[in-house]
Formats: sequence, structure tokens, C-alpha cells
Amino acid sequence: MNLDELKKNALSLSENERARLVHYLLSTLDNSMDSCENDWIKLASQRYQDIREGKLKVIPAEEAFNSIRNKLSK
Repeated sequence: MNLDELKKNALSLSENERARLVHYLLSTLDNSMDSCENDWIKLASQRYQDIREGKLKVIPAEEAFNSIRNKLSK
């Protein structure tokens, strides 16, 4: 069975069965997911330290979203 056939068969499954299949497939990638999760934790820790040391400017989320909306509306 090739990838296209597998996709077609997977789409014929119920939503619950597809969710279980996705969960299973993701569990087979745990090693790479652990690495990715560790990278995010490391980045978050570094950003937190940068904020504490005053290296990053923190603004309220609403202000950030408004700024983005204004830039996108132009």
C-alpha cells in the first residue's frame, strides 16, 4: 500500500478511529517530539530570563494584538 492509498483508507475511518490513529502515529514520534518540546522549554526559559534582565520589552497582549490588526488592515 502506498501513501495515497493509506490516506484514502484513513479518511474512510470514523472521526474517533482517525483520532486514535493520529494518537498512535504521534506516539511513534515521541523521541523527536521530546526533542522539540525540550527546545521550546529551553526557548521559553531563555525568554523568561531575558525579560527578568530587561533585555526584552513586554507589552500587554491586547496592545500587541491591536498593533498587529492595525498593520494587517493597511
